[in-house]
Amino acid sequence: MERRRFISAALAWPALSGRSFAAEPFVARVVAADEPGPRLVVSGVVLEPDGKTPARGVAIDVYHTDAAGWYAKPENSPRRSRLRGSLTTGATGEYRIETVLPGHYADQVSPPPRHIHVHVAAAALPMHWIESYHFAGDPHLGAAEVARNQGLGRFSGVLTLATVDGVMTGRRDIRLDPAVAERNRLVDGWYR
Repeated sequence: MERRRFISAALAWPALSGRSFAAEPFVARVVAADEPGPRLVVSGVVLEPDGKTPARGVAIDVYHTDAAGWYAKPENSPRRSRLRGSLTTGATGEYRIETVLPGHYADQVSPPPRHIHVHVAAAALPMHWIESYHFAGDPHLGAAEVARNQGLGRFSGVLTLATVDGVMTGRRDIRLDPAVAERNRLVDGWYR
């Protein structure tokens, strides 16, 4: 097994991450029931580069701050994020992330917008990062980010949230792209 994949798998293992896997492998339950914050569910499908064929067995790792804006305390570092989850897409490429709405960084005066980091790996593609999930209406979300995502439809990284039974929901489909995978390849489980 490649060192990158081993490190990523080890970090996602429940005994090391402090969380348990959902009964369905295509679901990542990132937070425990008692985690404070507004509940959020993000779902979608992962598609092959043709944009039509479902991509089964794709690994997705996510991590983010808690609702108060902390990855971890006392050091607010993404590398030590306590809220993280992993899943493998289902037969039709489906995935679902159950978590809380991330907060703006608690230790910064001008924080970036709320976001969820996303890493993806497929059989023929290395573990790599894709654009984070952002949320429409966030006052820290810049016009350039919104403009870059306009016209992407269901592939947009800026999610418009709806509330269903007290849970915020958003959808984002992901199209695998070998060029993005190579450009954004992780080294030792982290950004280059």
